[in-house]
Amino acid sequence: MLNEKNTEIKERQLTMSFAGRLVKHLGLQMYSGAVPAIAELIANAWDAMAKNVYINVPLGKSLEHTDKIIIKDDGHGMSFEECNDHYLVVGRDRRLEEGDYSKKYGANNPRKLMSRKGIGKLSGFGIANRIEVRTIKDDSATHFALDYDAMTRSNKFIEEYHPELLEDNGKKVNEPNGTTITLAQIKLLRSIKKDSFRESLERRFTILSDPQFAVFVNEERLSKISLSLSICGIEHILSTKELNILLSFSGNFSSYETYFKTTGR
Repeated sequence: MLNEKNTEIKERQLTMSFAGRLVKHLGLQMYSGAVPAIAELIANAWDAMAKNVYINVPLGKSLEHTDKIIIKDDGHGMSFEECNDHYLVVGRDRRLEEGDYSKKYGANNPRKLMSRKGIGKLSGFGIANRIEVRTIKDDSATHFALDYDAMTRSNKFIEEYHPELLEDNGKKVNEPNGTTITLAQIKLLRSIKKDSFRESLERRFTILSDPQFAVFVNEERLSKISLSLSICGIEHILSTKELNILLSFSGNFSSYETYFKTTGR
């Protein structure tokens, strides 16, 4: 019976359907730098109800093709079926299906989802040719790799792609839930400067002030920074709530100023 179950696991395939040229455009044009590519993966960890995200990235050195960037979180992880039905669906609108907020997970309260277009999972292709995903849920591992060259080789409008299943896929493991993304075959030519990399990530995430969420870069925790905005000629330090409101105006600062004056904040 055990052999039959193992055979069944090995025969299962993961499938991704997509437009090849679309993947090429999204991977190279939207996430061509280390910060935007990795920021999307941090946002995915937030949506997965992670409490901690650990980033291992070579900083301040000339990058080589053999270098790797690893993003690991302790969120709820994904089952094989969830990978197939949700994660590997390019352009899936999670908010439309599940609403704007995640469900409570452990000690973490529901969160407002950051995902928008269902394409952040491809952000790694902006800086790497290979994305390895290892995710644990309920003591079961799902482990596979996405290869950029293989995914964009065909000129067909709709292409069906089967990710490469890796060594411990389908195995029972004694590990907590969570997901690890490994970016391999790095395409970046210039070194990633430590200070500017950290500062750019800190400026992107107002969620860093959330006590239930922490991001670590090479074991050093990112911290909340204060941002200010001149409103009606007065320099004002923005709170986390106000930063989120500001972002909701999509850059229309005059509308935000009207909101500020109306509410008296």
